[in-house]
Amino acid sequence: MKDIIKSTFYVMLFVVIVVVGVDCFWTIKTAQTILENEQNPIARLIITYGNGVSLLVFLKIINTLFVVYLLYRFYIIDKFRSKTFLTTFGIFIFHCWLLYYLFFGHQLPY
Repeated sequence: MKDIIKSTFYVMLFVVIVVVGVDCFWTIKTAQTILENEQNPIARLIITYGNGVSLLVFLKIINTLFVVYLLYRFYIIDKFRSKTFLTTFGIFIFHCWLLYYLFFGHQLPY
């Protein structure tokens, strides 16, 4: 049973990383029109003052790697394993919704 839970944890982390990769791909692909479609006010600020999407993509990747690293480090500590699993599950569910939104939630400009 522990192996199944451990495998599930790693699959959830992998899915989070893949979804962020897809999100970064769409951000770069729609760089010319991203400000028209971006709904996150912080991302809009970063794009505007960062002179394009490169800073936004960099921050997405760095923050994702940092969070995945923290989740992994907390997961290997027995004391925090169940809480870390639940936290990862919440992040996983959000990223599943994000993936759905990226593909089906709005019309792309092309």
